[in-house]
Order: sequence, then structure tokens, then C-alpha cells
Amino acid sequence: MIRAVNRWLRDQRLCRRLALGFGIVLLMLTAYGIFAVHEMSKLDDLIRQTHRHPMTVGNAVRETEIGILKIHRAMKDVAAAPAAEVAHLLLRVDEEESRVLERFELIEELFVGEKNRVREARLAFADWKEIRQHVIRLKLNGHTEAAGRITRDEGAARVRQLENKMMTVRQLSQARANQLRIEADDHLRQSRLITVGTLLLALALAGLVSWWITQSVRQPVEELSAASQAVSRGDLSRRARIDSRDELGELAQTFNAMVSSVQRKTETIRRQNQENERLLLAILPRPIARRLKQGEDTIADAFPEVSVLFADLVGFTPMSSRMGPEELVDLLNLLFSSFDELATRLKVEKIKTIGDAYMACCGLPKANRSHADTMVRLGLGMLDIVDTFNREKGASLELRVGVNTGPVVAGVIGRSKFIYDLWGDTVNTASRMESHGLPGAVQITQTTHEALSDPGIFESRGMIEVKGMGPMEVFVSRAR
Repeated sequence: MIRAVNRWLRDQRLCRRLALGFGIVLLMLTAYGIFAVHEMSKLDDLIRQTHRHPMTVGNAVRETEIGILKIHRAMKDVAAAPAAEVAHLLLRVDEEESRVLERFELIEELFVGEKNRVREARLAFADWKEIRQHVIRLKLNGHTEAAGRITRDEGAARVRQLENKMMTVRQLSQARANQLRIEADDHLRQSRLITVGTLLLALALAGLVSWWITQSVRQPVEELSAASQAVSRGDLSRRARIDSRDELGELAQTFNAMVSSVQRKTETIRRQNQENERLLLAILPRPIARRLKQGEDTIADAFPEVSVLFADLVGFTPMSSRMGPEELVDLLNLLFSSFDELATRLKVEKIKTIGDAYMACCGLPKANRSHADTMVRLGLGMLDIVDTFNREKGASLELRVGVNTGPVVAGVIGRSKFIYDLWGDTVNTASRMESHGLPGAVQITQTTHEALSDPGIFESRGMIEVKGMGPMEVFVSRAR
């Protein structure tokens, strides 16, 4: 019988198994909850009566007895006090009588048992009040001795009578409290036994159902979880091995198909990212490219001191008119690629090429204390590259190089086909150094000359007229 039921359950879809299991557990817990609420309600009512009745009534009885004694002492004071103090003492009596009456009302409201006992005490208090009123009249009429005698004799007797009646109320209240405690204890023991037994039964049945549900789904879920964790760690070759035909089996098939798709797309994205990274770094410095990818809209930085180089091929224009397009591009590519390799070795940032002109900068975006020395080395190295090219190719090209040192502003211009460029008088002066320079030489400004660690390799060319800048002293050095 059990095997047949188990085989039937395994043949069901997972959602049916889960619904059946949860339904059984929910039914058991609901039944237990209804029973527990009923029992706890009864127990709570008994406990509330057990605690509230004796404590509240007992306190009220004690406060009433104390109030009666205070009134009796005050009445003694009234009988013996001078006429001037009587009004003040009577005010105390009235206040205390009001409090005692409030306590009587509370006792009568809460008392469980013979309420006529409380009413007898209250009537006795009212009878005593008539005696007090009689004493007050005697006192106000000047019969002090008679007022004192009535207070000592008849008043004291009434106080003892009241005390006896209040003692009876207290005893009855205590007896009722003891009875309530016994009932509450008995009910508590029974409720504990029944509640614990019912809870244990419900937990046992719920545990059995939970074990059955766990066994139905544990293995495929663990396999799917392990595959998911492996994929999340980057192992896209991992697949979930689940052969069942229920929802978990279908989920495993979907998961495997998704991972395969992600694996293919990830490889495609990786190749595309590598190509994009290579292209981006070909036109932007690595730190600038990183900032651009992080979402900075405007990239502009001020650098207090860098060295800027401009170089231009002399005689290239006449030569280009005698060359075909492919030959021209190959020649420029060969020369400028050699310039790029040298700039990379010296950690100089190439800015751009314009036709047969070459622009580079040292000291940005990463600071370089020896930027002037490095830039001069680049310029002289470029002259050597051109000389080597002329010997190997039988050409007669010459290179003019100009260098200047100072502050610049650098940033990215444009949104499409953007470029990392420089601005400022330092850039303009470096361009003038190139255009006013000598073929086959590196020409620098006095600012660059002062920044060199070994300025002796340069000789002064004297003062020259620089377009738009007036006379300037410049220095030159030729390839060694």
C-alpha cells in the first residue's frame, strides 16, 4: 500500500506534490492553531481573574481601612482642636471620605462572591457618617466635651464595626482568589498536556511531510544550485545534470540552454571588448580612456608644467607629388610607426598627426619630472630615425623639431571621432619653434633649456623673430 502511494506521488508533477504536502501541513497547523487559541483564551480569562481580583480588591480594601482610620483620627482632632482649625480639619475629612467612597465603588464593582457583604460595610460607613455630622454640629455649637465623648465612644465602636466588616470582605476575597488559583492551576496543567501532545503530533506529521517533500526535490535542487554557483564563479562550461521530467527537469534544460547562450555571447563580447579597448587606447591615453568609460562627460585637466613637441617633414610635399597614394601612406606609416615606438619606450604621450606633422607631449596625463629631458631625447631620436630612413630608402627627407615647456590644458574634444588635445600658449610656442626651426635640428625655447638637466648639448641660436610672439632666444641641437 505504502509503495503504491509513494509510486503514485513520484509520478505526479512537482507542483502537485508540493501543493499536497503544503496542504497537509497547513491543515494540521490550522487545526492546532484553533485548538491552541481556544485553550489559551480560557486560560487567559482564568489567569486574569486570578491576578486582577485579589490584587485589586485586596489593595482597595487596605486603602479603605487606612482611609477609615484617617477619618477617625481626623475626627478626634476636630473634637479637640480650637475653633479656628476646625474648617481645615473638616476639609481633610471630606477629602478622605471621597477617597473611601471611591474605593467602596471599586470593591463593589470587582468583588466576585457575596456582594451584600460589601454593601453592609458601605451602609455601616454611611451610618458612621451621621455620627460624624452630629459630632461636627456639637463642636460648631461649642459643646466640645460632648463631641469628644461621642467620638471616643460611639465613633470608635463604629470604626471597630467597620473594620470587622472589611476584614470579612478581605477574607472572602482571599478565599475566592485561592479558588481561582486552584482552578487556573488545574486548567493550566490540562492545557499544557493537551497542547504539548497536539503540538508534538502536528510537528511529527509536518516533519514526515517535509521529509517526503525534501526527498522529492533535494537532489535536483542541489544539482541545479551547484551548477548555478559554478556558472556564477565564471565556469560557463558547467551544466546541470537532471534527468527528471518534472518542472525541475524542464528548469535544468532551460538553465543549460541559457548558459550555452551566455557562453557564446560572452566570448563574442570579450573579443569585441578587446578590439574596442585596443582601438580606444590607440587614440587616447589609458587613464583618459578609463575615465571616459566610467562615464565622465567632460574631461579637461590643467597641467602646470609639461613639454610639448612638434615635428614636421621638410620636403615631403614635393616628394608626395611624385608618389602614388599607397606608396605615400606606406612611407608615412613607416616613419610615424618608428616615432610611435620610440615615444612608447620613452613614455611620451603621442597627441596626434596632421598630414606630415607629428605632435607629442611629456608630463601628462601622468606627471614626469624629467619631461624636458625626455622630450629632447625623443626629438633627437626622431632625427636619427629620419637619417636611418634616408640611408635605407635613398630618400632626402629632413625633419624640423620644436619643443617648448610650460602649462597646458588637456581634454577630450567631440563625441564621435573624439581626440585628446592640448591648448595654451605653451602649445602655440612649441608649434612656432618647429615652424621657425632648422631642418635636421631640434629647436627649443629658453624655458625648456632651463628645465634640462644637461643643457650643454644645445647651443644658442640667438634672438629670432617669432611670428605673433616677437623676438625670442632659442637653442638648437642637431642629431649626433
